[in-house]
Amino acid sequence: MRVFIFIFSVVALALGLINQQLFAENTQAHAGAVVFKSGDAQITRPNKTAHQTFKVDPILAGDKIETKNGRLQIELTDGTKISLQPNSTLEITDYRLSQQASESRFSAILSQGGLRTMSGNICQQNPNQCLLRTPFANIIGQKADYTVTVNLGLKITANTGNVNVCNASGCLNATNGQTITIKSADKPPQLASLRF
Repeated sequence: MRVFIFIFSVVALALGLINQQLFAENTQAHAGAVVFKSGDAQITRPNKTAHQTFKVDPILAGDKIETKNGRLQIELTDGTKISLQPNSTLEITDYRLSQQASESRFSAILSQGGLRTMSGNICQQNPNQCLLRTPFANIIGQKADYTVTVNLGLKITANTGNVNVCNASGCLNATNGQTITIKSADKPPQLASLRF
């Protein structure tokens, strides 16, 4: 009988630890899901495991998403939509959606490539807690639909809404249809000239 109780206790403890780990991963990390995929793309989890991306794959805080020759569309639980271009690398560094708008936050790093994003509730209700970092500048979206390209420099176009772009050399705001470019991390953001 004692052996049975011991085995039962060990199994219950193991199941409890597994459930606790799954609960922590789900509550801490779930940010959204892949809603469209074409071509080759990969997700690397915070624990460094990597796998090919499939439609409906969950997106977790800490995930690094690499599109290689593919394209991905992601929808976050707050309604944010992100469309990743080929040869892009995006890492979701922080994500929290709370009933208290002031406690919600989203941050990511686009280290290369390009994306288009349409702001969800976090950026609309708490824009100061909505951050996209790049090697050239930080982008703070405010109720915006905008595109970003990171290559030999940075190019941001505000399709609609307002986007603030800041680095150590200054800040600049782009609104409906305006484009900001940055040639290097030590150069200030500049509005691109309109060509007719």
